[in-house]
Amino acid sequence: MANGAEKIGETSRAVTYRDDTTDLSPLDPAAIERLRPLFTHHPGPALLFDRSATAYGLNKAGVELAKNLVGDGGVTMMPQLVQLAVKARIAGTGMSRDVPMPGGRNRMEATVLPQADGTLLMLGRDSTLEASIRSALAESRTRFKDLVDLAADFAWETDADGSFTYISARGAIGFPPEALIGLRPREMLVDADGAPNRLPFDAIEPVRNVEAWLQAASGESCCLLISAAPIKASDGHHLGARGIAIDVTSERRQQTELAELKTRERLVQYILEALRGEVEPQQMLSSAARALARTTSAEGCVLRIHDRGDIVLEGRFGDLPDAADIDAACDRLMRDDAEREGSSADYRWLGNTGYHSGEPIGVMSVWRSQDSGDWGSEERRLLDAVEQHFAIAFRQIADQLQLERLSRTDELTGLSNRRAFFEDMGVSLLRCTRRDDNGALLYIDLDNFKPINDTLGHEAGDELLRKLGHCLLQGTRGYDLTARLGGDEFAVWLEGASTDLARRRAEQFVADIAALQGPTPKGAAPLGASVGIAMLRLENRASPTQKASHEGANEGPDAIGLLSQADQAMYQAKRKGKGRIQFFGDPA
Repeated sequence: MANGAEKIGETSRAVTYRDDTTDLSPLDPAAIERLRPLFTHHPGPALLFDRSATAYGLNKAGVELAKNLVGDGGVTMMPQLVQLAVKARIAGTGMSRDVPMPGGRNRMEATVLPQADGTLLMLGRDSTLEASIRSALAESRTRFKDLVDLAADFAWETDADGSFTYISARGAIGFPPEALIGLRPREMLVDADGAPNRLPFDAIEPVRNVEAWLQAASGESCCLLISAAPIKASDGHHLGARGIAIDVTSERRQQTELAELKTRERLVQYILEALRGEVEPQQMLSSAARALARTTSAEGCVLRIHDRGDIVLEGRFGDLPDAADIDAACDRLMRDDAEREGSSADYRWLGNTGYHSGEPIGVMSVWRSQDSGDWGSEERRLLDAVEQHFAIAFRQIADQLQLERLSRTDELTGLSNRRAFFEDMGVSLLRCTRRDDNGALLYIDLDNFKPINDTLGHEAGDELLRKLGHCLLQGTRGYDLTARLGGDEFAVWLEGASTDLARRRAEQFVADIAALQGPTPKGAAPLGASVGIAMLRLENRASPTQKASHEGANEGPDAIGLLSQADQAMYQAKRKGKGRIQFFGDPA
């Protein structure tokens, strides 16, 4: 036994811890041998360190470890054991530390126990599995944290009362974690009244991807997609809930904007179809006004087309304020610095201006009563969306009306041409027939006009004809018809006029035309006019068949017949000496 003990001592001596106040003599091998049976069944290495830090193995594992401590394996392990031993000796109590075994693949939990004789008993226990478990657990926690961070914006827990007890380190929707602890999520809801009785934060069963709108730290609304599971005690008692939340505000707003855009596109298409579904310009504007009012939830709508500052056409629909309020709003919209909305005494309006080639071409305005509330952003965006379409349509309608005016207008005088005069007069005759009303057709032919052209030139003659056209327009009402039939021949239709009114107008025209004369060519007679008048009489009115249809609305027999009668009367006036008037049917 002694030899065995000596052998153990010879192969287990390690780094010596030196203490001048301590007896440094080696331990008695016999004493070591007596200790060994006590540690035969110890599952780990058992060693005894003497006062010089020499290690003696007390069991098979301890002998093997003592050998390794003497070799290269002790380079990393022995300093840690010595440090632990010194601490335990100073403290006078046992201490433990997890240290790597020689070779570095396994680990051992070393417990050092100071003895009364100054030696140190070290008992080892294989902690490789526990260390692996701890490492795996730490790695698992890190992995879980990373996955949570990647899968959600924050994790949370609530207690049985529904208050936050945990918020992950990054915080939530702009709040630091500590600001939310103890706060109830329901207090953060944007619309608490419209929220369900049980939120996912109070989950009593697993829920996934439940939306909730909460107020963020910035004061803005924030949409969270929440998944949660309940927390229950062993007896099934509800302790709270835990889960994750993803901020999907940006996605929801994009989805909302996309949905609004699609809806807006459908509404714009509906408005444009109403605008393009008609042929007549007036019907186009009226249909578009109705469609625009309905799509904006307005009570009325006004569309106006302008050309060089003048209103050329207007379409209206629905309940609208007085004309003065509409004019004021449209005038504001036509200014470059115009405001887009305003109000009158009883109405609110919202409008937009259509521009074509940089110039305002028209305005659109929608109206609602004051108690209907303010206009919304979607209504403004809808007007913006149709603005360019309306501007193009306004320009096309204005051009169409201009072409129609040019095709129906005498270029020199601005009066109706012959074709337009007969078309409009046919409609007027039907109207007079339905009403049993009167009318008078004046056929005006200039006297002594040719010498002016021959002597002073065509420019002087043209200027005189332009003045005559202005004179006729000034001497008639807005619904009367005036036309240049050709050359120096003119016609005026006075709807509803009596014989006396026709006579007074004709006499005034004769006087006004005579006053137009400028310098008279030498030897030429002064400028004048002869006027023949044909009155609408019973025998000249449309038949019942013509009343039911629109035949005669163009160059029908009534218009042509009256013009023929007026022409004959005009020649009678010339034969009587010119510069006078003559009614058809009066004695020659």
